[in-house]
Amino acid sequence: MLTRNHKLALKELIEKLDSCGIWYQITGGLAAYFYGAKRKVIDIDIDVFKKDIPEIQKVLKSNIKKDYFRYIDESFDFYLIQLEINEIEIDISQYEDAYFKDLNGKVYGFDPKNPIPRIFSLDDLKISVEDINQLVNYKNIIRREVDIDDIVAIQHLLAKPLS
Repeated sequence: MLTRNHKLALKELIEKLDSCGIWYQITGGLAAYFYGAKRKVIDIDIDVFKKDIPEIQKVLKSNIKKDYFRYIDESFDFYLIQLEINEIEIDISQYEDAYFKDLNGKVYGFDPKNPIPRIFSLDDLKISVEDINQLVNYKNIIRREVDIDDIVAIQHLLAKPLS
């Protein structure tokens, strides 16, 4: 479920990125929402390329809560900027050098040369969303409860459903 604040924050964010010609893809729970998951969306997770970080810092300067830093926890290891727009937290992650871990601590990464997002419409906005197979793949590896819920909600859309 997307609140009015989520939609307004997303619109402002995407319009700024588009106006600068910055490539991005929505990931995480919001990406799962676009594919049909109906759980409450908490924040907005988005990937960008490293080369665009300085421009993002410039155009979204007034929204930055925590500037470019390395984030590491039990599931992730990547660089990001944390923003707030319209009371919604936004995590802008660097696509290259982004890693995720399985329950045993084995580290995986995305192919930085091959992001293939899908375009969705929300009101009058065109939004680039992480490919469903890539989304489900990393959610299946990290296997947090919320990720399993997302997989169950959207796996019927996969070319080859998980068993």
